[in-house]
Amino acid sequence: GMAWLNGTVEGGTPQEGLEMNNEAAKLGDPVALFTIGTVYASGALGAKQDYAKAFELLSQSAAAGHIDAIYRVGLHYHEGLGVKKDYKKAFEQFRTAAERGHFYAIIMAFDMINSDRGVKQDFNLAYRLSRTVAEQGEPYGAVMAASSLLQMKDPLKNEDEILYWMDEGIN
Repeated sequence: GMAWLNGTVEGGTPQEGLEMNNEAAKLGDPVALFTIGTVYASGALGAKQDYAKAFELLSQSAAAGHIDAIYRVGLHYHEGLGVKKDYKKAFEQFRTAAERGHFYAIIMAFDMINSDRGVKQDFNLAYRLSRTVAEQGEPYGAVMAASSLLQMKDPLKNEDEILYWMDEGIN
């Protein structure tokens, strides 16, 4: 169904792929739940945009551990899409996905920590999350790591590490 939906395999149409994904979602498949939830969120493929239905499906996928769904549930809470806006719940979702290495979840969690939105400012946590991607060579992760260290009490004690991450970001 996914291959027909995205057109990577011949033999079926995107609509037939969508129908197969709908059936898999009804059976509780996390990838299908995520896919159909995304379709409802975007209003793609002729579906009527329905944030509440999208949130329901994405939440089921997230509960099954689908990392992109966890991130998307966070976005729905953050923006109030199909659910009441709740920064605390948004941060919980972003943090869960971030701790598993989801890049955009790390950015959102980092931003929420910095802005004291949904979570108290905790630059140790921001540093730990940003290091996840900084250590993988992601320049923005290095910038976030350096920024976290700079915002801690007594940043001079972390001077060498701040300079290291700044250098990594530049390189």
